[in-house]
Amino acid sequence: MGSSVRGPLSCAGQQTITVLRPLIKAHRTQVLDPVAIFIPTLTAGGAERVASILANQWCQSHQVKLITYFNEAHFYTLDPRVEVLSLGYVPNRRQPGRTVDVALALAAFRRKVLKIRPRFVLSFMNKYNAFALASLWGSGTPVIVSERDSPTEVLPRLRVLARDSLYPGAAGAIFQTAAAQAFHLGRSRIARSTIIPNPITRIIEPSERTPEKIVLSVGRLVGKKAVDHLIRAFGAMQTPGWRLMICGDGPMRATLDAQVSSLGLSSRVDFIGAVSDLRPFYKRAGMFAFSSLYEGFPNALAEAMVSGLPCVSYDCPTGPSELIQDRVNGRLVPVGDWISLAAAMDEVAAEQVTADRYGEASATLARALDPQTIADRFLEFCDQSAQKARQ
Repeated sequence: MGSSVRGPLSCAGQQTITVLRPLIKAHRTQVLDPVAIFIPTLTAGGAERVASILANQWCQSHQVKLITYFNEAHFYTLDPRVEVLSLGYVPNRRQPGRTVDVALALAAFRRKVLKIRPRFVLSFMNKYNAFALASLWGSGTPVIVSERDSPTEVLPRLRVLARDSLYPGAAGAIFQTAAAQAFHLGRSRIARSTIIPNPITRIIEPSERTPEKIVLSVGRLVGKKAVDHLIRAFGAMQTPGWRLMICGDGPMRATLDAQVSSLGLSSRVDFIGAVSDLRPFYKRAGMFAFSSLYEGFPNALAEAMVSGLPCVSYDCPTGPSELIQDRVNGRLVPVGDWISLAAAMDEVAAEQVTADRYGEASATLARALDPQTIADRFLEFCDQSAQKARQ
């Protein structure tokens, strides 16, 4: 099954980085060999955000080549030292579909990587992980895959076949949760693997909070986020005076608007839309509610926790249970059970002492999820995996 390294918030991982950090910092005054990161786009998204953070951290000590599949505008700010290279495809226009097109794309990526001659390629997202592995097969370039999807997500059969067939050729694999690691090690003979959570930056300092009677939700309005469950739960709350603020946009906006109207909640539910600055909402929020049915890693929940908000969440696969200890630093309720979600929200709303205790405890996650710490863990694992693959 291959070797593995202990999980996302493990003390062992943090202690290793604490010991190695002076050595890592010592190299930051010199630029070492190039490393490459491969991701389909740099538009807004969880994987794109992580890739941008890693690139900005790594460019202090390495030449970083960030290769994108599609040629689109960048949502995240990159350090000028990060060189962005694109294969030049335009979504829904030039994305390869025919066999000849796929072959041309594979060849183009291989040429670009071999010209760079990186120490390794870190690839994001399973479809493009398989693409990178197929393209660089036999090239001698180590590829480390970063798996972002939840094991419960239903994928096209050909993508599953490509993933399971090609992942054994990876020099290493990085998973966000223990459940994801166990799932993939049960399907593929992956040489080396580890669990590293996403880097999370505090939206606000916990001391900045001036909480009001507001339940905050952040995320895209799509089916898997189950915002309709959250709206039903909010409508069932018994504690008076609370409002629900939903930050995010997506294809379910009209359906959710209609649901709010049908439940008579229009005066108490606010659809904020997509916003680039969430700080005002985090400062005012009395609690954060998370209703996803599945996740790769719950970034929005983690951001709320490290910012000191008391959080209530579905115990969905995967991630919430690796962040929240029920009734210690928040509330976990069975996924899909919106009645229990409402009861947990009522508990936080009605008991200020409990809410404060959850918020203070959840804020302590900030150290384990610190972007520099996470970037160092990624780099250490990629370096070790590449070195072992070349032996």
